[in-house]
Amino acid sequence: MADEQSQEQHVEPIQVDEEARKIIIHHLEISDPEVYEFVAEYEPTDRAEKLLSAVRIGARGLRAMKSADDVAYVQKEFKVLSVSMDSCLQDVKKQIDEAIVSRLDPDKQGSFSAKLIEMVENTQSELSQQLNTTKEKLEQQFDPTREESYTHQVKKAIDDLSGEVDRVFDPSSHDSHVGKFLAEIDEYLGDDGKLADVLDDKLSLDQDDAPLAKLKREILQSVQDVRDEITGQTKLREKGTQKGALFEGVVKQKLEELAQPHSALVTDVSQEAVGGSKAGDFLIELANGHRLVVEARSHENISTPSAREDLERAMKTRDAQWGILVSENPDALSKNVGAFQVFDNSKLICAYGNGTGDILEVAFKWVRCGALSQQAAEAEVDPNLIRRHTDAINKAVKRFRDIRSQTTTIDKARKQIVNLADEIEKEIEEATKSIEEQILAATQEEA
Repeated sequence: MADEQSQEQHVEPIQVDEEARKIIIHHLEISDPEVYEFVAEYEPTDRAEKLLSAVRIGARGLRAMKSADDVAYVQKEFKVLSVSMDSCLQDVKKQIDEAIVSRLDPDKQGSFSAKLIEMVENTQSELSQQLNTTKEKLEQQFDPTREESYTHQVKKAIDDLSGEVDRVFDPSSHDSHVGKFLAEIDEYLGDDGKLADVLDDKLSLDQDDAPLAKLKREILQSVQDVRDEITGQTKLREKGTQKGALFEGVVKQKLEELAQPHSALVTDVSQEAVGGSKAGDFLIELANGHRLVVEARSHENISTPSAREDLERAMKTRDAQWGILVSENPDALSKNVGAFQVFDNSKLICAYGNGTGDILEVAFKWVRCGALSQQAAEAEVDPNLIRRHTDAINKAVKRFRDIRSQTTTIDKARKQIVNLADEIEKEIEEATKSIEEQILAATQEEA
């Protein structure tokens, strides 16, 4: 009974609580000098915390040392295993080398190499025998001296065919194809043959009903017709050329008459080529330096697109800022042009005008006005004044074009239309004169 009470009263000084994961130390007493010195250095309030830190650090160190011992043990055992493995691998390598040498050594009977060499040698021997046999057979089959050979048989067949061809196409033999063909030709084409009689009848030039005689007459008639047509076209072309030349002379005279009061120079450039082009009949150098090129036309029909292209080409060739295409025949111009039409503010297509050139005169004055307007703009003349005169000229030109169009259909109002045309012409002259005076004044002020 006393023993049981003694056991119950005995308590382990260090207890481990696994559920709470903590350690309980009862009546711990440490007499280690180093531990004593370590703890005694601190204040009584800090000694418990410092002792706990020392225990924590010591525990971690012991665990690390235990892990290092385990690693060292594993390394030692692995090294033993590695040495054993190297030894085994060396033995296996040696056995493999011996097996390879044993199987592939050509000098060792029963090895793979020895068997392969023996098989190749046997195959070469068999092939050589077969080739020799085949060669002997071919030499026999193509030997021309042997009657049963292929060569001898082919040669014999060629000789037989050649003889048959010679016989069939022999012209000296009446039974051959060529002999029969020559006989047929002689029957038809000989001196007394059938074809000779037919040709004499069909190709005779003396018999009127012979085809060749008829063909001769038709050819002669066709040649005569062509000759007459060429002669007629030549005369017509000469007449047209003469007419064009006459109209160009009239236009030149009218242009000189218009240019002289304004110190402008008219030059006939119809025969002067520039860059391989003779575009433009007359070139007019205006007093202000602008250039006007004039094309004169005597055609029966003038296409508007073609006329515009001709003017564009002439202006480019003659380096002109203005262009006029004048037609001798007012009916040659299209309806959208009428007697007078402006394109691109620099090109004019118009009729000559009642044999007096009055429409050409208006066109020339319109160009002079445009050139002066540009010069006035450059000379800093009052733009409002220039605009008023320019608008007046454009309106006058429109009225002029409308009136001239009416002259072709309204004969009863001829007198009134002529008077209006004269008034418009006077308005254009006054506007042009006013622009010239403004330019002169501005020039004098600059001087």
